[in-house]
Amino acid sequence: MASKKIEISQGVHDKLCEITPKGKTFDYTLSFLIDYYLDNEEFSDEGAEYYNKQIGKFESGNYEGVRKVSLNYLEKDWIVSF
Repeated sequence: MASKKIEISQGVHDKLCEITPKGKTFDYTLSFLIDYYLDNEEFSDEGAEYYNKQIGKFESGNYEGVRKVSLNYLEKDWIVSF
């Protein structure tokens, strides 16, 4: 496998040392983290674009399709205390 050099801060190096399993490489850890991030993105690009448009409408005063919600409708039995 061909390798590349990347520059990281001492702090990032220290964190990689902490989370990289014994016998594994930083490449393993970085690949795992990148794959995990890509697999668990909150929104797809299309989803993010849709929500950004909706937020833009709301912020500009366009409330079409927006419902008013009141917390008065919640019953005390629904509230969970920890």
